[in-house]
Amino acid sequence: MIATRVQALIGVAGETIPYKRVTHGSYSTATLQSTPSLQSYTMKAGVRQYRAREIAGLVQQGDREVRVAAADLSFVPRPNDQVVIGGETYQVVSVTTRNPFVGAAIHIVLVRGGNG
Repeated sequence: MIATRVQALIGVAGETIPYKRVTHGSYSTATLQSTPSLQSYTMKAGVRQYRAREIAGLVQQGDREVRVAAADLSFVPRPNDQVVIGGETYQVVSVTTRNPFVGAAIHIVLVRGGNG
């Protein structure tokens, strides 16, 4: 029930943003490095800037909070993935999933960057 409400609220008030899931791609034996591969998705999310009084610990100036209904995703966001907000690319720093009862309702994603 809560998951359905979260999904409805974000569906109405959120914005559609690109999400890029970063995975290890092919490994080169010549360079001894793997090339990251990106899988692109779009998702509906609530995005906000952190307030000055919230800047502490992990949260830095310029970070954004992205709230996503867990029911809208077939995966859980993870650090190093990317989101594009207003044409700028942000990197996922941390993810907190809220499970008020049974099953995830919302993913609260801390993102950093803002590089075009």
